[in-house]
Amino acid sequence: MEAIELQEGIARIRHSALHLLSYRMRSKAELSQRLLQKKFGVNQVASVIDELEKKGYLNDREFAAVFVRDRVKNKKLGPVAVRNEIVRHQISPEILEETMEDIYQEFPQEVLISSIIEKRSNKIKDKTVKERKRLIDHLKRKGYLWSAIQPIMAVSGWLEP
Repeated sequence: MEAIELQEGIARIRHSALHLLSYRMRSKAELSQRLLQKKFGVNQVASVIDELEKKGYLNDREFAAVFVRDRVKNKKLGPVAVRNEIVRHQISPEILEETMEDIYQEFPQEVLISSIIEKRSNKIKDKTVKERKRLIDHLKRKGYLWSAIQPIMAVSGWLEP
């Protein structure tokens, strides 16, 4: 009788996990947290997570690649902002570094920064000190470091040589 209840409990957890995964990809840690919030047992959740990982439904490396690519391609975020956003998904640092390296080779920071500068420059009439500061602050909020921003600002005429 107890074995049947255990199997039914695991089936409910599996159903909940697949339901959550049907909406979007999730990291192992994120899915585990969501299932634990539903008051499922820790050991049962861990076994379902392992099962889903073995079957290929959960993959932190794929999740990180999709997440980072989305943030970089669509929001044009820099490495600092991407790291800040992905922290809550508890992706291992090794996977994150590999993924970010690959994505920023595909979408170089220089090109992303240039496109942001160009888009903002079209809206600005005069390149005043105030506008330059606003542009730099915008790029920093997007997650770019000054060491990446400065050369592109100089080339685009926003900084005096």
